[in-house]
Amino acid sequence: MTAPTPDPGPLLTPADLTPFATITATKAAAMIEDALGMAEVVAPCITAPEFTQRRAAKAILRGAILRWNEAGAGAATTKTAGIYGQTVDTRQPRKAMFFPSEIDQLQKLCRSDDDAGGAYFVDLISRKPRLSARQLFERDVDTSW
Repeated sequence: MTAPTPDPGPLLTPADLTPFATITATKAAAMIEDALGMAEVVAPCITAPEFTQRRAAKAILRGAILRWNEAGAGAATTKTAGIYGQTVDTRQPRKAMFFPSEIDQLQKLCRSDDDAGGAYFVDLISRKPRLSARQLFERDVDTSW
């Protein structure tokens, strides 16, 4: 029998975010919990104890959390002069937790090494030799009468 694997600990902690942003520990813990929950939907393997790509998953999750933290930062300013007006909006709205490229990266981390995961095709054309029009006609003509 194999010995049980020791618990590797949490994938991401609030302390992992402190070098990059000033986030309270409570807020960081909640953001990490949400990010892990969303990541588990697209890549269920990342929470498994035997998951080997922990550092890569941590980097992807950290980037998404930091982007989420910065969302909404900025300002909307309006300038008017007579009948003319201009609005400049530098806020960053939060749309989704992960970019499509991050979802692809997380899913690649869950693939086994022998799974290329590429496109495939099903050949629907038979490989029998094709008959010419004349051969088809001669085959269909009944000469037995």
